[in-house]
Amino acid sequence: MALEAFDGAGRIAAWHLHESRRFFGELALPAELADAARLDRWLIEHCQRARASSVGKNHVRQHGPLRDQARLDAAIRELTELARVRLRKDGKRQTIEVNPELVMVTT
Repeated sequence: MALEAFDGAGRIAAWHLHESRRFFGELALPAELADAARLDRWLIEHCQRARASSVGKNHVRQHGPLRDQARLDAAIRELTELARVRLRKDGKRQTIEVNPELVMVTT
């Protein structure tokens, strides 16, 4: 019982440490990079849940972390330069393709 409590306490402490690093890490970044990091994390989580490697830009704007068009475009440009995403245009429809290596789902 004591070992289980110790293990549980360790997991809680590790979670809090991870969250503080994530929170304070984003605060230390310039706004453009923080937006890109937030979008990157959201895209990866969304694609893993949906078992997909792409998502419509309008869907991202409606449901993602960045609703402002200019900030979203800047974040997409940043992630494109880092080879994390690619923006594909098909007429007026735009799709964000996430680097497949980032969304590999293990079963």
